[in-house]
Amino acid sequence: MFKINWTPVRRDAALAVAKQGSALVINGEVFDFTALPDGASLPQAAVGCEWLASDVENAGGAVCLTLCLPHGSDAPEETRFPQPVETAEDGPLAGFEGEEVEAPQEGAIDWAQVVTAEANAAAAAAVLAAERKAECRARIFAVVDQTAQMNLAAAAGAGVLDDAQMATYRAGLAWIHAMRAAKTDGNWPDVPPGVAELAGEF
Repeated sequence: MFKINWTPVRRDAALAVAKQGSALVINGEVFDFTALPDGASLPQAAVGCEWLASDVENAGGAVCLTLCLPHGSDAPEETRFPQPVETAEDGPLAGFEGEEVEAPQEGAIDWAQVVTAEANAAAAAAVLAAERKAECRARIFAVVDQTAQMNLAAAAGAGVLDDAQMATYRAGLAWIHAMRAAKTDGNWPDVPPGVAELAGEF
């Protein structure tokens, strides 16, 4: 199975693409991705194909990539805004077939650059963790910004908050700790009553 996106480029050149099993034949060169495990990927630079415009990823048994699609100055809209192709059938890709090549040559793939599924998962987890950290910070500051936190801490330490304010302040602190703990799953807790209003006073 291949899932192919297209990046249209203004270029006076022909492109012939066909599927053969786990390989693509691109302008007479065979790029065989049989050895790419599920969840793993190949950097764009690891594949010696000038038409490749992305990394190559095996996602659930589907080889996913983006190819450049050359077109002339008077190309129709369907060429300038091409639809993705998803196919499990061998043969020329509809609308993009060129002249058949009788003896295709093996295309260069540097398999030493394969990024494993584990490495991809770790990288995705790191990105998600960074995104949730940023979201947590933004959500907290939307209720009680850094200045308000500092002023409230000073007021609490000086004993100038009344009992009701102190209870709300402690509830706000507990909420902030709960927000930070929620970064692991993104299930953000609700803001306790009165916390935003108290923060607005400081």
